[in-house]
Amino acid sequence: MDKTAVSASGVAFASDAYDDCIADLDEQVGKLIDTLDRRGILEHTWLIVVSDHGESFGEHPNIFCHGSSLFDTEVRVPLLIIPPSKMKTATGLAIRESVSLRDIAATIVELAGLTTGSSFPGDSLARFWKNPSPASVGVQPASLSELVPNDPKNRNYWGLPAPLPPRASLKDSEWSYMRREVEVGEQLYHLTEDAREQHNLALDPSVQDTLRRLRASLDQRTEGPLLPSRFPR
Repeated sequence: MDKTAVSASGVAFASDAYDDCIADLDEQVGKLIDTLDRRGILEHTWLIVVSDHGESFGEHPNIFCHGSSLFDTEVRVPLLIIPPSKMKTATGLAIRESVSLRDIAATIVELAGLTTGSSFPGDSLARFWKNPSPASVGVQPASLSELVPNDPKNRNYWGLPAPLPPRASLKDSEWSYMRREVEVGEQLYHLTEDAREQHNLALDPSVQDTLRRLRASLDQRTEGPLLPSRFPR
C-alpha cells in the first residue's frame, strides 16, 4: 500500500487506531500493577515503563510508520521509573532533560547494587532523584540515535532491498540535529520554538555555531562518518 496516497481521513483513522492500542496497553499495565500490589510485591519492586519507538503519521511529507526517520515523532518515547511503594524517594518528578534508552541498563545495575565491574554503557538515571537539583545533575549530553533505513520499494537487480544512506541525530531539550551520510544532508530544528520540527535552520547564518557544535559532537560520538560499512547486515 502506498502510504503517501492515504487520505486525510485515512490518516486520522490510523492515528485513532494507534491511540486505541495504546489505551488497551495502558489498561493491561494497570492490571499488572494492581496484581503486584495485591500480592505485596509492589512495595519492594521498581517499575520501569518505556517504549522502543514512536510512530509517524505524515507529520512530515511522505513519512509514515517508523524506521524511516529520526524526527521526534519516532524517537521521543515515554519513560516512567516508579520506585517501590515503601521507599521514601522523589515521586512525581518530571525531568525535562533529554536522556537515552542506553542509560536504562546502567540504571537497573545501580538499583540492584551491581555497579562494580559492570560493562553496561550509559549513565545511571538515579542521579535525577538522589539529588534532583540542577547543579547536581549537571549538563546532559544530547541523546544519540542512529538509523539504517529500509525501503521495501527500493530494491536492487536481485530484488533485495537496496542499501540507503545511514542517518543519525543528536537531540537535547533545545535542539534537534539530524544528518544523512553519503548524500550528505543536514537538518537543525530549535525544539523550544519548533517542537514539531517543521522549520529546518541548517542554512540559517545565525545558528551556524550551534550547527558546527552538534556536527562535531556527532562525529565524536560515532567516531567518524556513518558509512554503510559500520552497519553490517
